[in-house]
Amino acid sequence: MIVWLERIVTNLDFWGIFGLVAQMVFAARFLVQWAVSEKRGESTIPISFWYLSIVGSAAMLLYGIGKAELPVIVGQLPGIVVYARNLMLIRRKRSEEAAAAAVPAPARAVVLAEPALALPVGVASSARQ
Repeated sequence: MIVWLERIVTNLDFWGIFGLVAQMVFAARFLVQWAVSEKRGESTIPISFWYLSIVGSAAMLLYGIGKAELPVIVGQLPGIVVYARNLMLIRRKRSEEAAAAAVPAPARAVVLAEPALALPVGVASSARQ
């Protein structure tokens, strides 16, 4: 096993280091998602998950191109599209929510009670019963 590790370390070039960093960024998204979910007490996907996904995936795509690794290139391309689309959907929803919050609530109709009829004292008490 030491020979295997030694061979990896001695063959580590720029692209190898770049690929490792890219993979760490990509993997960090799960740690962020886990931490946020634990903090909120429910499973949730924070927006930082999508940013880490797109940055890590784009870096892995560059690594695949730099190393001429077709499986890596093909594997990362669809993900980038999905991550970008999720960010677009989140941005659109937030814009719609902000626009809805900026619009004043419609005026509420206030229903006033009908004025009481002026009845003679003796009649008013018997009319209420």
